[in-house]
Amino acid sequence: MDGHAQQVPTVFNVLSTIPGWVEDEVLQRVLQALADDLVERGKLDLTETFIDGTHAGAKRGAVVGKTRRGAATKLMAIADRSGLPVSATIASGERHKVRLVQQPLDARFTDEAPGRLIGDRAYDSAALEEELADQGIEVFCPVRRGGSARRPDGRVLRRYKRRWKVERLFAWLLRNRRLTERYERKAANYLGFVLLGCLKILLKTIYEMRSRVEFRFVDSKQPRLLQSAEP
Repeated sequence: MDGHAQQVPTVFNVLSTIPGWVEDEVLQRVLQALADDLVERGKLDLTETFIDGTHAGAKRGAVVGKTRRGAATKLMAIADRSGLPVSATIASGERHKVRLVQQPLDARFTDEAPGRLIGDRAYDSAALEEELADQGIEVFCPVRRGGSARRPDGRVLRRYKRRWKVERLFAWLLRNRRLTERYERKAANYLGFVLLGCLKILLKTIYEMRSRVEFRFVDSKQPRLLQSAEP
């Protein structure tokens, strides 16, 4: 056994390791590397992104607030045109989505900011539009009753129809039992599992991109690479 293999722990305590990864931004750096690679390959498109939030039931711990369905933690996410995760954060459950837009934007996995951000009527806010316009981000959302005086044009409604892609991202994430219901007392533990769920999606995307590689066996033990069509 070589020196590197000897350093691998035989017992791996997830709940004691993940908070350290979150605090040291290990998961964030890995996600940023994967996301930037997908952007370079043209597989992650930031020209049109979608934002939304959902709740995970929680009974105790930090970053937990009261909602109509009981105590919960809010999971905010941004998805690209294909539904891939661009950002994911958590917040107290009672906070309104329009006040949480900047948080996932600051925690995005890419250096490049989204060009357009599309959401539902909850994001119809003149103050939000002005704030994001200063960052070069254009907001598209339907007008809510009593909201801004502007009238949505055809572009808004056409793009709004594709908002289901962020809902699909939530469906992918909530397949993981650890995210459907928050069992962790520490918020860093739950956020770590959220980031692991995003990491799983990006890794699966990269894996599916891999082309078949042909090998020629020079002998029974040493295969030689003939051709790789990987971009």
